[in-house]
Amino acid sequence: MDTFTLTDLYAGSPPFASVYLDTESDVADAAARLETRWKDVLRDLRDAGIGPPAVEALTGALGEHGAGGTRVLLADADDVVYARSFPEPTDTTTVRTGPLPHLLPLLELAQSRLPHLVVLTDRSGADLFSFTDEPVADSSSTVEPEVWPVHKVNPGGWQTHRFQHVVEEEWHKSARDIAGHVTRLADRTRARVVFVAGDVHAVGLLRKELPVHVADLVHEIDGSRHPDGSADEIESQVAAALSATVLADLDERLEALQTYVGRGEKSAAADEVALKGVDGVGATVEALQRAQVETLLLSDALERDDAQAPLVYGADATAIALSPRDLTRLGADPVGSAPQSDVLVRAALLTGADVRVVPATHPACPTDGVGALLRFSVTT
Repeated sequence: MDTFTLTDLYAGSPPFASVYLDTESDVADAAARLETRWKDVLRDLRDAGIGPPAVEALTGALGEHGAGGTRVLLADADDVVYARSFPEPTDTTTVRTGPLPHLLPLLELAQSRLPHLVVLTDRSGADLFSFTDEPVADSSSTVEPEVWPVHKVNPGGWQTHRFQHVVEEEWHKSARDIAGHVTRLADRTRARVVFVAGDVHAVGLLRKELPVHVADLVHEIDGSRHPDGSADEIESQVAAALSATVLADLDERLEALQTYVGRGEKSAAADEVALKGVDGVGATVEALQRAQVETLLLSDALERDDAQAPLVYGADATAIALSPRDLTRLGADPVGSAPQSDVLVRAALLTGADVRVVPATHPACPTDGVGALLRFSVTT
């Protein structure tokens, strides 16, 4: 997700309304259920003091149940500032109102949407699909090099060896052509994984022709380029592999956090790296005050905690503190206070930090659900 788009949301006029709504479409009375849930949402919004302009705008942006999954709607006092449907379902409807938008559930939905390619190849060409942050392919293309003949045949007589050699050369040319297209697309979309399926021989040739930085991203899956019913299986394999990649990335960050704050086994250089990660609300707030955070790590339990201790924030991105007095000591005037997760996310996004949502059940979840990896040590 382009977090620069999210930073624009903070320019809106409070109060903000943040709605995460299940829009299931695979039940017989899906439309009626959505209508009933929306009436409950409207009641909650009005009870929270959200005015008619925002309520009307949110209703107009609701859409139909056919989108399925989760509908995300964010509005300021005047209009809808963000609207999007995600295919992943939500367990409960979430309605939050306050001086800041509630972005943590949105960031969790988005962090699983890794940019990736799906390449279906055979000896006559390939179909390429690129996915970034959208539920459908952002682009697709077909590569059909001029290769003749596609299959080896036996022309007989003394020409056999020469003919077979020509076919092999044409296959390699085809693979080089396809590899060029895959490489350009992978580089342009900054793909994290390149899924490849199809004819075994064609897949092998393609892997050999890819440059190392792209070949290292290849994940082979079962499937065919032809409409043989394997589309659902391909989608299932891709989804499972992407989930595993997201979890592995999260595990790596949490392992680094443990090392940096000394909660895991220390290396010989532990003293040098200990200050490149912080654990707990207070230490994380101090790091955000210095624009020091590279990755903010927040527990998903904060999404459901309506009774979070508030944090105070000012106009500047780094104006964040545990109390109004602390903020004043920093030379900033308090603008307002909000649940800690909303204030932490605002400070992180406005200072260019990444945000990762951690399952509360993860054994390495930060203390109180809040921690951060840092761009630089406090001592530098």
